[in-house]
Amino acid sequence: MKQISSLLYQIEAEEKIQKSKQWNSCKNSLQITNQCKLPAVQKVLDTYGTCESFLLANSPNKQLNICNDSNLCYFGDSPTLSIIRLAYGTNIPEAWLVPQLLDASLFCGLKQDIDKSQMRTLATIITNDYHWLKIDELLLFFFRFKSAHYLHFYSYFDPHVILGSLKMFINERARAHERKEQEERDKEAENSRRNAITYEEYLRMKELNVLA
Repeated sequence: MKQISSLLYQIEAEEKIQKSKQWNSCKNSLQITNQCKLPAVQKVLDTYGTCESFLLANSPNKQLNICNDSNLCYFGDSPTLSIIRLAYGTNIPEAWLVPQLLDASLFCGLKQDIDKSQMRTLATIITNDYHWLKIDELLLFFFRFKSAHYLHFYSYFDPHVILGSLKMFINERARAHERKEQEERDKEAENSRRNAITYEEYLRMKELNVLA
C-alpha cells in the first residue's frame, strides 16, 4: 500500500510541479514580493526549501506520525494551504492534496477507476474553500476519514463524501477551539481568584498606605 501510494504521489506531484514552473519560489526569485516577506512564508521556505521537499515531507505517510496528537494539529504552527500557495505557487496546494485524496480512495478499496480530473477539481475546491486549514489539520482529517469517523464511499469515488466529511471535521475543530478558549478563560479566572484580596485585607492595606 505504501509503495502504491508513494508512486501515485510522485507521479501526481511531478505533473503538478511541471505545470507550476512559471511560478518561482520566493527563495529563488530575483524579485522578492511583499507576500514572500511574510514571516509564515519565510518559515516554510526555511523549513522545507523547495516545493518538492515540502511535498515529500508531508506525504500521506505522515498521517500516522501526527494522528495521536490532535491538539498539536489544531494549535501547532503547521502552515496553511494559503501560506503554501504564497510560498510555492498556485498549483502546489492541489499537488499536495491529490495524493492525499488518492491514498484515502485506495485505502477504501473502491471498485472502479478514479477519475483524476474529478479528483483535481475536488483538490481545487478544498484549496479555495478551506485555504485557512493547516496542513497537519488536513492530514488528521484524512487519517480520521480512513478510520471511518465520517461518511464513506459506496464502491465508487464521490467528491461529496469527502466534502461532507470535511464539514464534520470542521465542526470537530470548532469544538476543540471552544474547549481551548474555555480552558484559557477558566485558567484566567483561577489566576484572578488567587490574586484577589478580601475586603478586610483591602482596608488594612489602605490604612498602611500600601494602596494608592
